[in-house]
Amino acid sequence: MARLHFLFARRWVRHVVVCAAVLGVAACAAPGVPSRDEGTGLVFGHITVPQRLTHVYLYEMGRAYIGTFNMPRATVFRNGDFVFANLQPGDYYLAGFTDRTRTYWVNYSKGSLQRALIHVGKDKVLFSGAFQITDVDSKRFGNGSFDIRRVTRPSASEILQRLQARAGDSGWAPLIEADLKARR
Repeated sequence: MARLHFLFARRWVRHVVVCAAVLGVAACAAPGVPSRDEGTGLVFGHITVPQRLTHVYLYEMGRAYIGTFNMPRATVFRNGDFVFANLQPGDYYLAGFTDRTRTYWVNYSKGSLQRALIHVGKDKVLFSGAFQITDVDSKRFGNGSFDIRRVTRPSASEILQRLQARAGDSGWAPLIEADLKARR
């Protein structure tokens, strides 16, 4: 009887180890571009921050958000690239982003918000820009300050090439490819 319990326990442990390994590989797999919904747009870009980028916040003009419940979701890649897929047509702006240590909220001056708007259209792929965060002044209390500047590297084409490799059969690949060709 004791031998039977031992064999059962060994099989059970082996199944748990196999399941844990499979779940671990799935959790570590690189994220891809979400599946495409007809009639929606895609916004992509890149942000270089002091720590690894974890979240990007894109707000639709004229829309109120309560927490993160109904806001657009970004897929953020380890290298700082990000993509918002399946956005309804409308005007959006980059509201903020988070790295491993803090959240950065972008404060637009009067008139600069209109220049920063991203006009998302049906079946469009749009580049929000590549940005670098510098001169971070972290205060113990309060938001501190930082400088955000637009940079030329990585370019839209470089980011699109990486997204194309990640798009797989998401439905976005033909639109990403067309946008990439138009930029050449």
